[in-house]
Amino acid sequence: MNGKIDGVSVIATEVTPQAEYNKKIKESDTHFRQMTNLMPSKIFNADNAGNETYFNNTWLDYTGWNWKKLKDHGW
Repeated sequence: MNGKIDGVSVIATEVTPQAEYNKKIKESDTHFRQMTNLMPSKIFNADNAGNETYFNNTWLDYTGWNWKKLKDHGW
């Protein structure tokens, strides 16, 4: 090697489909939260391990607790 550039490599990845997918997921989550926060029913969501991932505002109003305290309390 004498310090000359012998070649150039360009690597690119198309991320538009993933970005569009992420946008749709975020829109769906926003819609879910808006819808459940308008309902008088107590609604929560949990993952497969049973960890709470969401409480609607009715739960928060009912308990008088914030999201973190309600999540840490568990059932």
